[in-house]
Amino acid sequence: MISPSSRALDEVIRGYVAMGSGLDVDTDVLPGNPKGPTPQGLYATVLFVDDATPGTPYRRWTDVEGALTAQTLRDTSARYSVQWMRTGARDAARRFVAWLSSSAGHDEAIRQHLVVQRVSAIRRLDTLIADDWEERVNVDLQIGYVEALCQRADAIASAGITLH
Repeated sequence: MISPSSRALDEVIRGYVAMGSGLDVDTDVLPGNPKGPTPQGLYATVLFVDDATPGTPYRRWTDVEGALTAQTLRDTSARYSVQWMRTGARDAARRFVAWLSSSAGHDEAIRQHLVVQRVSAIRRLDTLIADDWEERVNVDLQIGYVEALCQRADAIASAGITLH
């Protein structure tokens, strides 16, 4: 089993965006590009873009009560596109970007086992909408985390050795 799962990681990132933006994670921060109804007021979306492994995975062996486990770990860098929509979108984005550098933002990243690697400039998207105008802004958020794959490893009980 790989940890964290994609779903769990996406939920952590949505919670992180909600906390930093002053929004409610359950009602105001949606996953991906929602196809259904959206909140009436200010809301955000968080869309996974891509991830990369900037290095070589490494392995740890653990023995818990006689069961040998191989844990393969890899440092991963994931990029998310975060958009805020409706009245107050730009202020929510500005609050989030400022919060990332605050003590509260750092503490929450540590608590969630994340490292904020980069956040882009706030980009205005509302000019792209032809007929309907609503305030809309975006940032790209790049975060680092450790991905782990745990597998049971069978140990060799004994082996014959011949020295020449």
